[in-house]
Amino acid sequence: MSVTTTQKGQQQEIGIQQQLKQLRRKLQGCKEVDADSEAMAFALRTIQQVEDSYKNGSRKITRTSTNSTSANNTSRNGEGDNTTNDDAINNSKLSNANANANGHTHEHDGGKERHPLKSSQKKKTTMLSKLKSILFTLIQFIFLELPLVSLFALLVFTTSFSHLYDQYLNPQLDLMTYTDHNRTMDQTYYHRICTHEDMTAHTPDELMITDDFTTQDCLEHMMVHGMSMYPQILQSSTASNLRDWILERNTQIAPEDEIDVIANEHRWSFYIGANEHPSVTKALHEITHHPVFRQALEQIVGPNPAIIEMTAITSEYGAADQFWHPDVIPQGSAAKYAQSFVPSYALFVALQDITDMMGATEVCPGTYMCGEEADVCDGHGFQVSGHSKMGEYWHSGDAIFMNQQSYHRGPAHKDPKKGKRSLFIITFSPRPESMDVETRLLGQGGSYSLRKDMWGHTLEDFENASDRMKWPWTILRGLGLWKDNGVSNLMGKKSSSAQWGWDWITQNSMRIANTDTGYFQNQLMDFASDGHYYKYLNIHFPNVFKSEFSLNFKLGGLANLLQMAPKVDEDMEWREYMEGTVEIWKKKVMQVNIVVHAVILMITVLVCVSLLSVQKMERGRDNGNGPKSELDSVSDSISVSPIKGAFKSIRRVAVLDGILILVALLLLQRTADSKWANEITSRTLYGSPFRVPSETLALAEDILNDNGNGNDNGDVMNRDHAVISLADVLISERFNVRYLNMNGVNWLDFHEGNMKLRSKVKGVGASAMMGSTGTATNYSPHLTSKDKQRLILSILDGTEREGSRFLKQNSYGDWIVAPQDYAYRYVSKLVHLESRALLAALEEEGRYISGAYKHGRTLNGITLRVQSMKHIYGIMEALFEDAGISMSDLNLMDHTHDDDDDDQVKVVKQTKLKVARSHVFGLKQMTTPIKSKSSIHSLLLPRRIPSLSAGVMFSTELMGMLGDTVEVQYGGMHNEYYKGKIVKITEGSQIDIQYIDGEIDSGLAPKHLRKFEPYAKGEQVQCRTKYQELYRNCIIDKVLPNDIAYIILEGQRSRTKLAEKFIRRYIPDETFQVGDAVNSPFQGSEEVFKGTITAENKDGTYNILFEDGDWEHYVPAFELEHLD
Repeated sequence: MSVTTTQKGQQQEIGIQQQLKQLRRKLQGCKEVDADSEAMAFALRTIQQVEDSYKNGSRKITRTSTNSTSANNTSRNGEGDNTTNDDAINNSKLSNANANANGHTHEHDGGKERHPLKSSQKKKTTMLSKLKSILFTLIQFIFLELPLVSLFALLVFTTSFSHLYDQYLNPQLDLMTYTDHNRTMDQTYYHRICTHEDMTAHTPDELMITDDFTTQDCLEHMMVHGMSMYPQILQSSTASNLRDWILERNTQIAPEDEIDVIANEHRWSFYIGANEHPSVTKALHEITHHPVFRQALEQIVGPNPAIIEMTAITSEYGAADQFWHPDVIPQGSAAKYAQSFVPSYALFVALQDITDMMGATEVCPGTYMCGEEADVCDGHGFQVSGHSKMGEYWHSGDAIFMNQQSYHRGPAHKDPKKGKRSLFIITFSPRPESMDVETRLLGQGGSYSLRKDMWGHTLEDFENASDRMKWPWTILRGLGLWKDNGVSNLMGKKSSSAQWGWDWITQNSMRIANTDTGYFQNQLMDFASDGHYYKYLNIHFPNVFKSEFSLNFKLGGLANLLQMAPKVDEDMEWREYMEGTVEIWKKKVMQVNIVVHAVILMITVLVCVSLLSVQKMERGRDNGNGPKSELDSVSDSISVSPIKGAFKSIRRVAVLDGILILVALLLLQRTADSKWANEITSRTLYGSPFRVPSETLALAEDILNDNGNGNDNGDVMNRDHAVISLADVLISERFNVRYLNMNGVNWLDFHEGNMKLRSKVKGVGASAMMGSTGTATNYSPHLTSKDKQRLILSILDGTEREGSRFLKQNSYGDWIVAPQDYAYRYVSKLVHLESRALLAALEEEGRYISGAYKHGRTLNGITLRVQSMKHIYGIMEALFEDAGISMSDLNLMDHTHDDDDDDQVKVVKQTKLKVARSHVFGLKQMTTPIKSKSSIHSLLLPRRIPSLSAGVMFSTELMGMLGDTVEVQYGGMHNEYYKGKIVKITEGSQIDIQYIDGEIDSGLAPKHLRKFEPYAKGEQVQCRTKYQELYRNCIIDKVLPNDIAYIILEGQRSRTKLAEKFIRRYIPDETFQVGDAVNSPFQGSEEVFKGTITAENKDGTYNILFEDGDWEHYVPAFELEHLD
């Protein structure tokens, strides 16, 4: 029995030794474990110890096994030899002693014998195994699972963003695009062409706000001049400290923070953060707490205005003159489109005493309402410093507050003895209104130099910058992603911290949609070109040292490097580039995800299959070696554990990917349910502020597409368009919006004709209010109906004598001459409301409600609009009747709907006023209008209104209308005047003319036209025959019907019969002689240069020799001017 047991023990020992050798080879060939690692060393050392234990103690282990077997057999049989039992006991003790001597213990657990190594290494091996498992899982997550999840997250993000872009962002860009159609339909003023006569001030003193100015005075001062000067906005010490920091900061400007300015050489400008430096914070505190400026600011711009620019501009000796410019271009400004663009106002603060030689800002007051760029300021603008010869300068801490539509410039720095000139600049605008009413964009052309994390904030945020403007919340708010909901007070009103400014994404979208500043085509080329980038993603992080650094990504070059953006050509626009980039990113990220996930999956499958194959081969090889030992189980676990780990890894990745998808779907759904998304899908966000009927839109298309052929194509020719002059009184219901009049002022009130009318009304009202005691009373009891009528007619008569007309803006946006009854009622309303503040406030509120029904986007439906406006009229009628004002004397509101709805338009066409046109310009005499049952206001006309046209004194400006006959400077450039007819008027001052020979001349200004007086016998004119191109002097001998006249050419006695299209008037040019010093253009340039006349040509032109030696031949006289 013992021999057999010994043989089995020896065979088992040999098998174990072979398994140990195989295990060592597997461990040494395992690529997943580093050969030099502590885990590998521990495993090999353990195998070696086991081998050594079997070599040294094999007999003892065998005997122990044998004796144990014998003892067990004896115990089971209940029999045994005492000697045998004693030997077994002795052998067992000897075996235990030897085992203990070799460092092993011999334990029994439930009658089973354990391996000797487990008793000493169990705890240590278990702990290391757990640590190894955790470490392996962590490494697997960081280097395999996390990259896969991140890559899938990028796929989810690009797919979601592509959906958002297609569904919302791209349509929003369409809604933000301001087209020529919008400019035709949405105008609230006219295209005013300014001259030097529009200058409202000529010295800095006229712009200064003094201590006796009230807040209302400051408002009216701004409305008149477009700019005001405020003394001591900053204390001198604050200005000096801020200047020192700005000069130091100029030396550290990073490329992404530098701002290009006009005439950039020797000038520096950069973005400023509200908390960037203590001097900035202190300056903001003083500006926002200035007792006069703060109140004036919120009265002019609105409560808690948005900040849209904060920067500094420094110039040094050598800086050149900038050209005259507005910061907001007329084509995209609130001056012409009050409900389409927000006004903006810039505060320029001097940080040291600045003289004119240092380049103190030069301004041109009164030009903020100009409709086009013109050389109105050359020789008429002035520097806010005054003249250094008189000891004047722009004081440190003083500021000029300017409407950004005003023309200004930075002059040259010409004083080498003075230091650098620094200005601190902040620009304000009204906050955006709620999405369901906001129709305005930021004005076009502005640079809006504001750091990205400063966008989205308001005046009160900057006032409390240390509390409200902390990182990273400023970034989220700047991007329009998050804002504080504010704390409600007892009245339930949110605090100002919940109020939004204009965010960075919105204002950039507006620029992209309109190819505005920063997003011109040439800047796209720079942005996308390798090595020369225009834009940076500039995110500011405060570090542990409380300073700031920038994390910058060169987007254009990176996109090109990875081929993740479309190729840019000369015709590509920013929107096209963005659309292509979004689509490419979506496709590329999808492709990368598919490839990477497929490769990882294939590798995982191959590894698992390989391990399973190896395990199967090992099992087949060891089938003849007896039962599986514990070491076989260890070997199997080594093969199975990677497979289990792979499935666990796949499960973790799938769970995380599912969470990402779920979060993305929830965010997309929340976005779809937001007001912003609904406003876009309904195409109401940033839509046209004025509701016009479909027929009106058709007529607008006729205007846009009209080629000016002068044909009577329906309503386009029948509408009584007028050429507007400054003397005209402008009346428009397009300002009947509460947020446009939050300061109690209508922009039209400061049009020159309107200001004169208001002055007359105030004067008449004041005299009429004086009772018999000489004290002011309610004038109604003291005046009869005839007395009031005489007062009103005296105002109308005086207005007309000054050459003014009453022009009304209709629903098409055209300015038309108002009927006499309309002018009478308008003046009557002003007179009655002048002394009644309460009724005036009620009338204003009625106009706002009426405007909301007429054009508001939340009150839809013709029936609702018409019936509601009638109810409003009835309420207001009752209030005014109670005040003793008869509605027959006062038309409260323009409540007629003659232009509003399709069915109403048809009625208007049938009830147009019959106009008896005279051959003169001025207020047209109207016949009594045709009565219509659908016209309410026709029932309220006074019984008799005397003629208002007697004794008219014409204005010097053209006051024409569509269809009038005029004579025109051809091309607006020459001294010859040709007969023609006005066939189109755009924006009140852009005139198209059809000459009597059929030729069209477009886009002429009123100054190029004058009223046509019929030719008279004996008048000297210029003529040409049908077969000649050259005009010659001639005299009118006789005027015939049908535009024909007999003329006598100069030097001839016989007369010739000519059509008037071969006749023109002319103004003799200024006479010049050879040798005269003149200013002359060179090769068609707008700029003129000094030169001398060297010859007079036969055609009346001259040859010019310029001071630099260049020549110009055949220069017409009208292009020359004498040098003083």
